[in-house]
Amino acid sequence: MLENFYRWLATHPLRLISGTVLLSAGALLICFDPLAFKLRLSVDASIENLLPAADADRAVLERTRTQFGDTDTVLVAVDLGQVFSRESFDRIEELTRRYAALPDVRGVLSIANAQNPRANGDELVVSSFADQARMDPVRLLEFPAEVAANPLYHQSLVSADGRVAAFVLSLDGLDEEAFRTGDFTGQLRQIAGEVAGAAPVWITGSPVVKAATTNAILRTLAFTIPAVFVVMVLMLLVAFRSVRGMIAGTLTVALSLLWTF
Repeated sequence: MLENFYRWLATHPLRLISGTVLLSAGALLICFDPLAFKLRLSVDASIENLLPAADADRAVLERTRTQFGDTDTVLVAVDLGQVFSRESFDRIEELTRRYAALPDVRGVLSIANAQNPRANGDELVVSSFADQARMDPVRLLEFPAEVAANPLYHQSLVSADGRVAAFVLSLDGLDEEAFRTGDFTGQLRQIAGEVAGAAPVWITGSPVVKAATTNAILRTLAFTIPAVFVVMVLMLLVAFRSVRGMIAGTLTVALSLLWTF
């Protein structure tokens, strides 16, 4: 039976080539969008996808996300020199408002809008640090000791030396690809530069790491794949000493990779 199939292939080369071209064109359209002129392939850098689909730990993670929301947040840290000053607090409030106004941000937590419960006689007054500073500027002198005594804020919203203020941004379902291609971190740095000048800025978080990982992989592939083909072409030329042999070998490898994708 196989001999008849091989004999048919040998006697119908044009049909074989036409079928190969059609299959290759279909595979190419699956990998590449000619209208948008970009690859359809994407890199999934999600750490949770490393867990087995039926894994108990993954089920716990999914239940936690369902009950308490997504865990993807972005952390921005800005070195203001001295957080507990009137000028720095005004900048922190402005940064908090500007970050919260971004279309894909659900909320922002900073030392400015964090709640600071304090006793006032027989009453418990709950208000933000910024509100307390506006009502009584002297309170700014008391904030360092209060923040240091609060494990929720100490070394989380304010660094231990009181120089760096942190902003925790909760994203509103921003797609990972949109986050990467939309230069979201660039927008955050631009806002920080407009408000805090040349102050050092650090940005991290799960979406930031995923975007950086994806960009690194794409840059590596953009260099590695062409480099491998160049080396392969040179080796085929040396081995076969024929341009036709080099083209045949290169096409074979290229079609194999294309069909694999």
